[in-house]
Amino acid sequence: TPPGMKIHKNRGLNALSPSKPPQKVNTKEYKNQNVIKGRLVVSNCLFNFMFFTILQLKFEKFSKYYISILEKVKLCNKAE
Repeated sequence: TPPGMKIHKNRGLNALSPSKPPQKVNTKEYKNQNVIKGRLVVSNCLFNFMFFTILQLKFEKFSKYYISILEKVKLCNKAE
């Protein structure tokens, strides 16, 4: 094997690949990014939810849209 190359078993044509040290993941940074992403999704979802409820209450009776509002809340919770 050429220097700097490692043999990987069961890789066929890709048996030779440059041997790289495993990359260290900064877990703190990674977690923070996920928390921020999560918060953005939730706040955006809540905004949409409020917006839709106000629109629907203006034009129609509440009972008609109650189910669709519940669906939106479920979607919000899934996105968390």
